[in-house]
Amino acid sequence: MSALEESRNLLERKNYMASARSLEMAVSIFPDRPQVLYTLSSTYARAGDRKRALDALKRALEHGFHDAGAVEKNDAFDSLRNDPRMQKILQEIRKQG
Repeated sequence: MSALEESRNLLERKNYMASARSLEMAVSIFPDRPQVLYTLSSTYARAGDRKRALDALKRALEHGFHDAGAVEKNDAFDSLRNDPRMQKILQEIRKQG
C-alpha cells in the first residue's frame, strides 16, 4: 500500500515516471488488480510513454477493467485517442462492460 500512496504523491507533483515506477512495484505485489493497472496506464500516458500506457491498459482489461467511461473522460489518454491500438482496447472494454 505504501507504493500506491507514494505513487499518488508523485503524481500530484507531476513526477509521472517516478509515479509509474511506484505503481510498477504495486503491480508486482497485486498483479491481478485492474484498477492499479488502469492507474499505471494513465500515469504512463501522462508521462508520454505510449507503448507502456497501452500495454498497461490492455493488461487492466485482461484482469477485469471494464469502465470505458473512465477511459473516455480521462484527459491523460487524449494523446492516444487516435491510436488504432487504443481504439481497439477501448472497443474491447466497451464489449466487456
